[in-house]
Amino acid sequence: MTGLAFARGDEAARPRAVDAPRPASFAERGLAIAFTTPALAASRLRLDSRGRFEIVMPNLVDGRGVYIAPWPALSEVMAVTVHDRMLHAELAAEPSLDPERARLAQLRVAARGFAGADAAEIAVRALGADERVATAANLALMVQLIHDGGVTSAGALEAAESGRAVLEFKRALSSIAARVGMAALELADRIATLSASLAPLGLPDPQPAGRLRRLVRQVAALRAELAEWADSEGGEHAEIARLCSDMAADTAERCRAVLESADRRLANLVASLRAGPRECRFLDEVRLQLAWRLDGWKRAVITWQAVRDAPRPDQEAALDSLFRGLPILPSEADPQESGLDLALAYRRSMRRQSRRLEIPDDATAGRAVRRMELTNAHAELL
Repeated sequence: MTGLAFARGDEAARPRAVDAPRPASFAERGLAIAFTTPALAASRLRLDSRGRFEIVMPNLVDGRGVYIAPWPALSEVMAVTVHDRMLHAELAAEPSLDPERARLAQLRVAARGFAGADAAEIAVRALGADERVATAANLALMVQLIHDGGVTSAGALEAAESGRAVLEFKRALSSIAARVGMAALELADRIATLSASLAPLGLPDPQPAGRLRRLVRQVAALRAELAEWADSEGGEHAEIARLCSDMAADTAERCRAVLESADRRLANLVASLRAGPRECRFLDEVRLQLAWRLDGWKRAVITWQAVRDAPRPDQEAALDSLFRGLPILPSEADPQESGLDLALAYRRSMRRQSRRLEIPDDATAGRAVRRMELTNAHAELL
């Protein structure tokens, strides 16, 4: 990354000084995009004040702040892959930029084969998994309503054995529909709509979990694994591993609090169905909260999973990569500033480690691109 003449973030037009300990907002932090250009491995994409795309990259020269580059300028200093050009065009067509829209855009581009055949197959599987979770959530909610309508597990078994299952289930749902104050057909439509909004979150154990709930669990598992690695391996990389572990713990804890709030609200399913569109808007807000908080952690989880059983040099290289792109919680998501110490610790560590972390020129760029394509693809299956 040496020699890049990018604008520094302390320009007068910028809302934050270049060396601010953390971004002011998620929009300022930008999105962790599944680029396949090696030089963009730790970068983020965001919109400037005029709605144009720009790339934000960690400053690996002295660890202070970030480098900012307008998207069109990239072609002057690096060879951007065809996949990344197509992905940029797909994102530019979106009416707004958030992690959920970006994810779907990335999957659409990958499904068309621009990241290779393996990634295309995985993208199709990931899109299908979204539909399967929505169906599973729909069925789980229907079962809960049938129970709420007076059919116990024992009663359901007895009804099934006597051939009265359909009749009993219809009776139970009609009872719930009357309580909600709508026709049974409208109730079924509301369940389907609620399930679609609920699918990315899923339901608490033992019911089907959505991809965001699963990712929270993966981030919590990453925390434990990195803490154990730091204690057992030691050395200069132990500092990085512990900091990454602490930040993963903070993220998982905050996301669990958001999920628990949603789960408590949905525990009263009849009230949620009665609320209808208002409840779906609530779930959409929760989904975006989680998506922004988790943005970038998929990349961290899959990076570490790939080297769990690898030799130590490979694990250290993975830690360097993970550390470079570590998602920093913005100020807007931490009004009590309880996460500020972690952000300051990251800045101090980045300054100490920056020169060793500089991304080397890759003489085998083809292999690097292929590695990033597969890493991005497998991250969608978490």
